[in-house]
Amino acid sequence: MKISVIIPAFNAEKTIEESINSVFLQDMNELIEIIVINDGSTDRTVNVVNKIIEQNPLSKIIILNQNNQGVATARNNGVNKAIGEYIAFLDSDDVWEKYKLKRQADFLDMHLNFALVAGNFNGLGADFTLLKKIESDNSYYEVTFDNLLLKHYFQPSTVLLRKDIFVKVGGFKSGMTHAEEGLLFFKLAYSYKCALDKNITINYGNGKHAFGDSGLASNLRKMQFGELYNLCCIYRENKIGVLRFIFLFFYSCAKFVRRVFIKEIILPFRR
Repeated sequence: MKISVIIPAFNAEKTIEESINSVFLQDMNELIEIIVINDGSTDRTVNVVNKIIEQNPLSKIIILNQNNQGVATARNNGVNKAIGEYIAFLDSDDVWEKYKLKRQADFLDMHLNFALVAGNFNGLGADFTLLKKIESDNSYYEVTFDNLLLKHYFQPSTVLLRKDIFVKVGGFKSGMTHAEEGLLFFKLAYSYKCALDKNITINYGNGKHAFGDSGLASNLRKMQFGELYNLCCIYRENKIGVLRFIFLFFYSCAKFVRRVFIKEIILPFRR
């Protein structure tokens, strides 16, 4: 098996079918397994997935049930069950663009020194002139640990990474519910090379704003606590020094104020 697609789902009956269908559109069904982790849903999420399984007997789709433990634990449990060489994460309200997986798998096959490749998405707002272009590929740029400290370039649903390296860095911090991906990506970028595709790879949350009214990222206060926790972790692990930690702490707080202003003032004004 080439790729294991990990889909954590909590009360996703209205969106998960479209997410799974976007995996089928990758035209790599014989090389893909789909693992859906039902994170204690109380709606018809399981029924929807079981119907998809019945309608697609040639596709390998597994559903794992667990009590509600959060997205980090759900993803870790999915990876523990996975047999693919590569791991792709897909949130249950995100939709992949066609050939997203093929492009990324080809990149990792050709660049054995890279552990992770992610993709662009509406709302990222990346200034690619700040990143080092990977000369052998027109649309790929390297994202270093230093780059990642100042901006979150990686959204989980855009990422494809090597399973063995995910395991080496310890995966997601189990039980963490907000900003859990940031800590994982810090660990990966600190020790391994990571790339970002300039091309749009997903329809993010069916067009929702990154910190609008729905989804985990909409709780700005908890997201901020998660971000500060991540900074404390990499400081304790000696990945950054004290002066850099202080700068990043206040820089993160300034970004939090900006996000609150956008959510509370700008977005309501546009409606």
